[in-house]
Amino acid sequence: MPGRQRRKIIPALPDNPGTVRYRILALKGKANALAQTGDYRQAKQTLDAAMTLANRYNIKDARLAIMGCYKYLYTLKGDKEALAEIEPRLLALQDSVLSYQVMGTLSQMQSLNERRKMQKRLDVAELQRSATIYALIFMTLVVIAIILVAVIIYRKNRKLTQMDRMLYNRVQELTSNAKTSSQRSDKNKQSLSQKLTDDEIKQIYEKIKSAFRDTELVCSPDFTLTKLAQIVDVQPRIASQVLSSITGLNFCSNVNRLRILEACRRFQGPEYERYSTDGIAKSVGFQSRSAFNSNFKKVTGLSVREYKALGKKNVEEISTEDEDSCALEES
Repeated sequence: MPGRQRRKIIPALPDNPGTVRYRILALKGKANALAQTGDYRQAKQTLDAAMTLANRYNIKDARLAIMGCYKYLYTLKGDKEALAEIEPRLLALQDSVLSYQVMGTLSQMQSLNERRKMQKRLDVAELQRSATIYALIFMTLVVIAIILVAVIIYRKNRKLTQMDRMLYNRVQELTSNAKTSSQRSDKNKQSLSQKLTDDEIKQIYEKIKSAFRDTELVCSPDFTLTKLAQIVDVQPRIASQVLSSITGLNFCSNVNRLRILEACRRFQGPEYERYSTDGIAKSVGFQSRSAFNSNFKKVTGLSVREYKALGKKNVEEISTEDEDSCALEES
């Protein structure tokens, strides 16, 4: 940098810690330039000014650089006495700067080590926090699962309780019907025994049972008491009295019971799985949905929907129970 420019730059820099290194650098450059031109006195004064700044702000590396400039100046000047005096100071300052740098490096290493430890603690804390969050989420999911299972069990138990209540009511109804049918049967037997012998009554009933075993016949919409009497070869009134005396039920009740039992089988049969409720009802001889539903409820004690919900196993048990208690069996 030309000397004129340095002379302009140095006064322009404010004297504060923020610009001191720039001032020292400018003074060093000026001193070296003066030394090369042979103006050793002015060069030394310039270095003295730079050293004053370095000492004021205790900038050791700048002092070391200025001491190097002194050595360069004295070498150019050939001042051996000054060189001998400055070299020990230069070495001592180099050692001091080196020690300072070593201490700084150690301090940085210690600081870095502390930062690593702190980061490790932060990582551990973050891991613990994440583990706590995951544990809370897991516990929450477990609690939710337990609640859901409890709700499902409660609902199932409630349904089972309702089914048990319906089955109990059904048993009570069957018991009551059996008692009523028995009383009615006793009356019919007394009336019929005056007209037919026991063997005749038994023979007629066996023929009626044989006709009732014909599912296609029973499920036919035009199956009537008159048609049954023709098959059995007796008068309709006699067929009705024989049927009532043994089963306690009239012709329509017996036929409807058999049709409902057949409907129960068809609800579970794979060949009828595509049939609707109306389709099943018509296939067993009922002409209206309301008649089918009322008779289904009367025979099974359940609605069609409740019956289907019981499942295959329960359905088979109920069907077997109803069949065993069917009025067609001999009392």
